Amino acid sequence: LNFIRPELLGEARLKQNSLGTPAVVWSRYWEYFGPKFLFASGDENPRHSIQTVGTFYWLDLPFLLIGFFGIVQRLFVRKDKQMLFLIAWMFLAPLPAAATNLTPHAPRAMFMLGSLTLVSAYGAYLLVKAFSNKYYQVLVSTLLVIASGLFLSKYLKDYFGKYDERYAIEWIYGMKDIVTTSEKREFNKVYMTDSMMQPYIFYLFYLKTPLPDFLATVKYNQTKSAPSNLVSSFGKYRFVWEQYHSVPDNGVLYAIRPSVYDGLFYKNSFNVVKLIKYPDRSDAFYLITAN
Repeated sequence: LNFIRPELLGEARLKQNSLGTPAVVWSRYWEYFGPKFLFASGDENPRHSIQTVGTFYWLDLPFLLIGFFGIVQRLFVRKDKQMLFLIAWMFLAPLPAAATNLTPHAPRAMFMLGSLTLVSAYGAYLLVKAFSNKYYQVLVSTLLVIASGLFLSKYLKDYFGKYDERYAIEWIYGMKDIVTTSEKREFNKVYMTDSMMQPYIFYLFYLKTPLPDFLATVKYNQTKSAPSNLVSSFGKYRFVWEQYHSVPDNGVLYAIRPSVYDGLFYKNSFNVVKLIKYPDRSDAFYLITAN
């Protein structure tokens, strides 16, 4: 398979996730324990976080502190060696993620979050048990459930409301409309912008293209953009071409970003078949053909 070249796949990936110096790793390590990642907004990538809520709720902060000191007390005062495992889990888990770029990275920190969840739960347990009166314990537990519900309510409101509008672009919004339009028989060829990751996957999914048909016509991208756009073309669909110099040929549909449309050399020779908009009503894709 000639398209699998080290400079396009493995080598590029290794360079992207280079370890860096110990000082850089040390700095990145502590980002996983920072208030921004844990409580304020989480991962900077909108695909990993809704950006208005952290990896944990602010409600968890006192429980994490209480739980951590409770675990340390059990380890050194009660000599409970099982707590050593939990502490080691918590502080060692971020190391592999800290040795890469794009930190803090929520998926890479997933293993770490289990330990913090246990610490937070233990802190809540200690808080409830601090009251000897059973009725106070029930009252505190009830208040914690209500507070957790309020934080969850805010999260769900943002997730199903503002998040859809603000970050539709991060989820390649509009691809279904593009594929549906490009499926029409009057188009002999379809040129799809490669401005998003692996656009051919969306065509395969929505067209339900049989694997033998795909393999019979696929051509792989031999340029440096291959890590983000592996396929150059299959069937009548093209994903690698000089977008700004698109020639208005009859029977060809071009799917391009607004920035490309504004800079087309032959813009006046094209007709806009469809303008796809994001949920916030901003322009997402222009589908154009020759006049």
